[in-house]
Amino acid sequence: HIKHEHAHQCYAIFAQNKITDSLVLTCEGVGDYSNNTVSIYENNSYKQIHSSLNNHLAKLYKYTTLILGMKPDMHEYKVMGLAPYANSYEIEKAYSQIKDIFQVDGYDIKFKNKPKDLYFSIIDKFKSCRFDGIAGGLQKLLEEVLCEWIVNCIKKSGKNNILFSGGVAQNIKAAKSISELE
Repeated sequence: HIKHEHAHQCYAIFAQNKITDSLVLTCEGVGDYSNNTVSIYENNSYKQIHSSLNNHLAKLYKYTTLILGMKPDMHEYKVMGLAPYANSYEIEKAYSQIKDIFQVDGYDIKFKNKPKDLYFSIIDKFKSCRFDGIAGGLQKLLEEVLCEWIVNCIKKSGKNNILFSGGVAQNIKAAKSISELE
């Protein structure tokens, strides 16, 4: 038996064209023991240096998928695909409602302002927002938090070859933003 998180870490490492020393990051809704990990791959072995259950980015995306009338854990890609159709006004309107929900703290992504209940709090926050603006605001938040987290992980670890896996890593728009980090 292999742990869920370790499977993500291994496919990130072994899917490279040339296996090199790397910082291996996972981010997902839920694994066997965490929803994000940070590992170092060096000299043909890896060592996990951090894991957490504090990261609720995927849960926010899942709940927003449900609020928008789609199937959670299946249609998140539709929310991502809808995001670019919103105009900047609608994106900012929705984004302003959720922008302070998370913070990056070292290797961790955690609540900055933890709601009593995430699902019901975002229903309330999004009640005056248009559906495409909600998708756009959510996507903007996801990309900003992930990029900040990855920059923090690079600074703390000293490693800049990034391997990213897990459910959240399937968000191609976020992957593009991450690939553009300097």
